[in-house]
Amino acid sequence: MFLTLTAICVVVLCLLIVIWIKRTRDRGNLELHSITPEALHTLLTSKQEVLLFDVRQPLDLLADSEIILGATRIRAGIRFRVFYWLGALRFG
Repeated sequence: MFLTLTAICVVVLCLLIVIWIKRTRDRGNLELHSITPEALHTLLTSKQEVLLFDVRQPLDLLADSEIILGATRIRAGIRFRVFYWLGALRFG
């Protein structure tokens, strides 16, 4: 009985560690691909070529319907393909 309980605790602990590592890595990726509004405004006014994608959900647009000038709107279904393609360009 003690051995079974120990094995279950070890499995749960390993699962929690894996989830924590994945969340930390995902948070780092999000920060890598995020930009503040002030930095975006600086980039857009500097006349540099910028790829800007608006990936907000439809409900997000109801809360904040402000249009981002120069942004390409991307539907939820094709986001993965676009970001995979951009990642292949950057890292491939």
